[in-house]
Amino acid sequence: MSSAFWIGVIIFAIVFFGWLIWEVVTAPVMPDDYDMTNEEKKIWKELNGSKKKKEQKNDKWYPDNKI
Repeated sequence: MSSAFWIGVIIFAIVFFGWLIWEVVTAPVMPDDYDMTNEEKKIWKELNGSKKKKEQKNDKWYPDNKI
């Protein structure tokens, strides 16, 4: 293959990867709370469950149910 072809491939690769790196660097970053209101946060917690451990009631299989 001719050297002009390889020069074109190299130029294309430089432009493509340069553009790709530019897009990654300048991409907007999403905040941790995703700009949710307090009401939306409350609904989200209800839907996904609380992080508190739920108390077991009347567990016949394991006598010490307070663990």
